[in-house]
Amino acid sequence: MAWWDIDPFWPLLIISQLSGFGVVGIMTYWIMEYKKGQFSWGKHDGGTISYHAFMFTLGMVFLFGEAMLLFPVPKRLHLRSHFWRKVMHGCTQSMAIIFSIVGLKAIFLAKKEGGHHEFYSIHSWVGMASAMLFFLQQGVAIFFYVFSKFFGLSKFFGPRFMIRFTSMHTFFGYVLFAMAIASCLTGMDRWIAIFVPDYSLRPTPTLLGDIYALMMMLYGVVVTYLTTRPPTLKKKKSTHHKKLANGDRGEEEKELQPEKEDKQLNDNDHELTPMKKGDAENNI
Repeated sequence: MAWWDIDPFWPLLIISQLSGFGVVGIMTYWIMEYKKGQFSWGKHDGGTISYHAFMFTLGMVFLFGEAMLLFPVPKRLHLRSHFWRKVMHGCTQSMAIIFSIVGLKAIFLAKKEGGHHEFYSIHSWVGMASAMLFFLQQGVAIFFYVFSKFFGLSKFFGPRFMIRFTSMHTFFGYVLFAMAIASCLTGMDRWIAIFVPDYSLRPTPTLLGDIYALMMMLYGVVVTYLTTRPPTLKKKKSTHHKKLANGDRGEEEKELQPEKEDKQLNDNDHELTPMKKGDAENNI
């Protein structure tokens, strides 16, 4: 077996989990070690904004990616029930929504504590857009996948509409996943620029922020690959391939193939019976 025939799914899954937990761990360590106020809610010591960064990293990126992986992983484990995969996906996305709402509440409260009520940075605009579209995506999905079935509304849409909606839901899911990662990366850059005065000297907080960014991009790329890669093709042994493996027999058979076809045609010509006189008259 050649190295390119090895299925990379499980090694890449391990890499995705290490990078995902690493991102959450680095964010937690960064806040506990270098952020003034650490985790504190509403104490006017700068700790409220820590919940914003942690909750968005945990909800909009890590849990979002884990919810996407809940489709290919159970399938690889031969858990064929698509219904329970959708249930687990929906529950994980619901947890991501809860953490994201807490993160939004934290940033509004932190801006109120600091006397700043405007959103003017790229991080703010990208973050607000990704959060609002994420809530809209989940709300529409809950309506079509849950309420429409429980209240008998699915018969009004039809299977063709649901297939198209599922493809759109999947596409916008990848778009929102990329937007969430971009929001967290710009947020970390802005955070380091504000709270680390000697940014250009590359102190430890800056280095951890760079590792955080690289691991988050790695997590996003691997999760996207695992959920969009085509299925592994199974090898089908055929007699033609066996003959080709033995030598030049395949080419010899290709050269003899036209002669065989001509011989078959000649044999078929000899097998033709003459048409009867009555049949000929009927055909005329």
